[in-house]
Amino acid sequence: MSINETNEVLDNTMAIVQIMGSYFDMTEFKQMPVKNLIRTFFYNLDSRIANGQNYYVKRQNAITKDHWIGKFLGNQKFSYFDVD
Repeated sequence: MSINETNEVLDNTMAIVQIMGSYFDMTEFKQMPVKNLIRTFFYNLDSRIANGQNYYVKRQNAITKDHWIGKFLGNQKFSYFDVD
């Protein structure tokens, strides 16, 4: 494949990146209040541009002892991970 053919393929390509993260749902108490979600990022490739992307995984904590949620769940600590 020539460089021109390679560039044409890149210029007509979209990269799709999906990352699974979590969040604390304060309205859900019947089951687990930590919910999973899938984030989708779309990137149009361009043979003339070099691009880098960093994703940061952060640990989040939710403590219910000082909140009205604590009445329903007790004093609990929920840990989950999120991506920025």
